[in-house]
Amino acid sequence: MKICTKCKAEKSPDEFYKQSASGDGLYPYCIICTKEYTKNSYKSSRDRRLFTASRWAKANRGRRAAIDKRWYVANPDKIREKSARYWEEHPESVNAKTAKRRATKLQASPLWADKEAILDKYREAKRLSEETGIEYNVDHVVPLQHPLVCGLHVEHNLEAITAKQNQQKGNRVWPDMPNRS
Repeated sequence: MKICTKCKAEKSPDEFYKQSASGDGLYPYCIICTKEYTKNSYKSSRDRRLFTASRWAKANRGRRAAIDKRWYVANPDKIREKSARYWEEHPESVNAKTAKRRATKLQASPLWADKEAILDKYREAKRLSEETGIEYNVDHVVPLQHPLVCGLHVEHNLEAITAKQNQQKGNRVWPDMPNRS
């Protein structure tokens, strides 16, 4: 039997973690007290840990980006699951974002735009997806919302590209993109 130095209760050696550095080979706190101490210590140091992690991330932007990229590539299922969960838990936020995008598209659609030609671009993306088995999207070459320039929702500003290319491009203008192919 051993007495826990935290709760002062007498307990069997099975109720203590092993610690080779101590005389009896057991940790001084019982497992229950150790878990409680660890949990409280973790909670109390949260702000310090966040600050330290934030400072490291700012000082090591390239390494942080590489770590994040590896994780995203290795965990596509977790990303989809997290995204689906967010959509379920925050439908109002998703709806607001969708409505904003729709409104921006409407404002960027001039009266003289050829609606049939625009529809043809979307048909082309669908056809390419069906023929190749690779998902294609219709992309605005010049983004509708960009800090430096605003494109229009017209046929000359649309092109069918793979979904992967569209994700990589994001809200950038093509000349800014590395390895455009």
